[in-house]
Amino acid sequence: MNDSDAYLWIRKNLINVNNGTEQDEAINIALKALASRVPLPPIQQVGKIRYGMGYAYHDWYCPTCGCFLAYEPEGYSKQGESNCKKCQQRISWDAI
Repeated sequence: MNDSDAYLWIRKNLINVNNGTEQDEAINIALKALASRVPLPPIQQVGKIRYGMGYAYHDWYCPTCGCFLAYEPEGYSKQGESNCKKCQQRISWDAI
C-alpha cells in the first residue's frame, strides 16, 4: 500500500466516524499529514503569462496553498521543487 492508497482507505473507512472525539481529531490530523504526501500536479493560472528576455513565462503554483513554485519559459521542460516550501505538499511535475 502506498501513501495514496492509505489516504483513500482512511477517507473511505474512517472519515464518517465524526463524533467529535479525540479519535476523530487524530484521524483528521493524520489525514491532513498524509494528504500532503500524495503528489499533486502544480497549477497554472490560466491567461496569466509574463514576458521577458524574449520568452513567455508560465508561473506554477502549489495546488494546496497557492504558493509560487516555479516559472517555465515556453518551449522548455517543466521542472520545479518536489515539495512546496510553505505547506510541504509533494508536487508531481510528471503529470503536466
